Amino acid sequence: MKFIYKDKEYTLNDLEKEHKKFAKSIKNPSFLLSNRFPLTFAFDPGYNIASDFFYDLYKQITSAKFALIMGHKKIHDRNFVNWESGATGQYWLRFQYIKNSIIWYNSSFDILLQTLWFGFSLYKRIKINKKRINEIDSSETYKDLLTACTYSKVKKVLKQINNPDSTDLLNEIDNYSKCNEREKINAWSNKLKHHGDFIISELYSPSFGMKTGKYNSIYSNPEINEIEKLIEILKKHHLKLLKLTKFIFDFFNFDFFEKEEINIADIPKEIEYKRIIIENDCP
Repeated sequence: MKFIYKDKEYTLNDLEKEHKKFAKSIKNPSFLLSNRFPLTFAFDPGYNIASDFFYDLYKQITSAKFALIMGHKKIHDRNFVNWESGATGQYWLRFQYIKNSIIWYNSSFDILLQTLWFGFSLYKRIKINKKRINEIDSSETYKDLLTACTYSKVKKVLKQINNPDSTDLLNEIDNYSKCNEREKINAWSNKLKHHGDFIISELYSPSFGMKTGKYNSIYSNPEINEIEKLIEILKKHHLKLLKLTKFIFDFFNFDFFEKEEINIADIPKEIEYKRIIIENDCP
């Protein structure tokens, strides 16, 4: 059996090989599972919370990865889509996966910022609801801090700290945030969530054009992208997100807790394992 895709002929074996090669190139962030020892640093609430967020991040990124791999698959069998729908049905199903991948990848960055926000208590440098919060003393306080965490606030605090470690961290986050792939995924996610004007060319059926007064219907046309271009951008983004995630994960120095035998009766000082320390009495 042979298939024609984008004017190129494939055998079923060709498609399977190509798909396996693509899937293999999208690595898992398995390193995020190596810090699952919350009792080891139970004395540090921020690190305990960050550990949970890293685990959530692992699940988020792998969900995005799965959706991307399924979106890349060119032929889905009849267990997934009615074959009578032809190429349109295949593109429709793949685009559903791609949209999910975009949403998951975009929200992964938010979770990554939460690891820093709580792990290094960056919120102590910011007024939350017109007051300083030095301790998480209730569920309400925790929820307020969750809501308050934004890229701009994290960036502001790291600039205030202004030491070599915070500068290195800020540079890594900035480089990722400003890269083309991150900016596109953020924009596409917002379109999907709030505007709906985002579609692949393989499914786009333009309506009749309209002009009246100063209005031209082309002004409200959706953003149109080829599905293969979306997949390539998502793949590049995955690799850049993993690079930043690994940098931040290593920044936490979790190895300290694996190498040292921590006695709860002899709690280590933050300066022994933390690269950023914010005091409760910060201005």
